[in-house]
Amino acid sequence: MYKKGIIIAPEDMNGVDYLQKAATLGLNTLAFHTGGPNHNLLDALKDVRTEEFREKCRQAGLNCEYEEHAAGQFLPAELFESHPEYFACNREGIRQSGKNTGWCLSSAGMKEYITESAENLARELQTASHNYYFWGEDDDNALCRCPACSRYSIADLNILNANAIAEGIRRVDPLANVSLLAYSSGTFELPEKVEPHEALFLEFAPYRRHYDCAFDDPADEVNTKFRKDLLKLLQYYPAERTHVLEYWLDVSYFSHYTTPLKKVGATAELMKRDLEFYYSCGIRNFSTFAAMMNKEYFDEFGEEELNVYAELLNQMLGE
Repeated sequence: MYKKGIIIAPEDMNGVDYLQKAATLGLNTLAFHTGGPNHNLLDALKDVRTEEFREKCRQAGLNCEYEEHAAGQFLPAELFESHPEYFACNREGIRQSGKNTGWCLSSAGMKEYITESAENLARELQTASHNYYFWGEDDDNALCRCPACSRYSIADLNILNANAIAEGIRRVDPLANVSLLAYSSGTFELPEKVEPHEALFLEFAPYRRHYDCAFDDPADEVNTKFRKDLLKLLQYYPAERTHVLEYWLDVSYFSHYTTPLKKVGATAELMKRDLEFYYSCGIRNFSTFAAMMNKEYFDEFGEEELNVYAELLNQMLGE
């Protein structure tokens, strides 16, 4: 079954029956995202991570998934006092703690610590789809640059991190498929020294692309760069396992993460052209952020873009 999904925040369901809405539109995945890398995501997910809620999703014909920055869950900032060596070095060789800090897999015991953390998180957030999206830091500058880690490129470090996470998740779910997120500049490069774990699939997220023109517009330099990055990655990662994570319906993005809410900038024609390009590359799994597409947004701007997105996916991938 190909993925046809949207990603919202738990609070976006206040006053909106998203389970019924998504199911009626023919979508098959409702996923949740709760913020940046260093929050307590289990607290933030609250009721949407219960088995009762996941069962309601299953009854509605929906996979319940979680797409989360989990750095703070994997390596709590308070651990710095007892284990500073676990934390990433900046380019000046200083161990960093706190916000936007990654970890150092070259430190003794750190890989197993991350693997166990991923195992524990997977026990809390199991999915019937067997798809897991637990991301580390989303900033190249947060990755460790100690002498040992500096032997690796950013892309290699991204894979090493995802490999450690995948090992932990597979302890809980032997059928798990685990996201390798291509999101920041270095992660759009091909690996040089590291092989991806068999569980990994490419998740391509063209954050900061332009939405006033199509993804395949040859006249737009920004989108052309993203497009070339994707085509390069697809020479290495299988297209049939690749997931596209877009921002077509991401009210938070178009509203600059504040209020008042603004109408999303992705038009029906743009989404159609984008999807046709991705499909022509062999990609069949799609999701878009729809954070802050809540009751206030629907009351102000309606549901046209959400309906069009679902209609396009159904036409392309089948009901």
